[in-house]
Amino acid sequence: MSLLADLEEFIQYHRRYGVPTGQASPSAWNGYLLTVACPSGVVFRRWVTSLDAEMDVISWARSN
Repeated sequence: MSLLADLEEFIQYHRRYGVPTGQASPSAWNGYLLTVACPSGVVFRRWVTSLDAEMDVISWARSN
């Protein structure tokens, strides 16, 4: 499952508890840490490499 699909699933499920908040760490040579916190206390964390981000953008662009 892609990062985008995982994130959409997390947000759709946890939206019932309130608005999730997101944050990304400063970019490093090997990517960045994406964190999305739900008001219920559940946290989605994913290390994202530049290749991961590029592949998700390409996949998203093809679907539109």
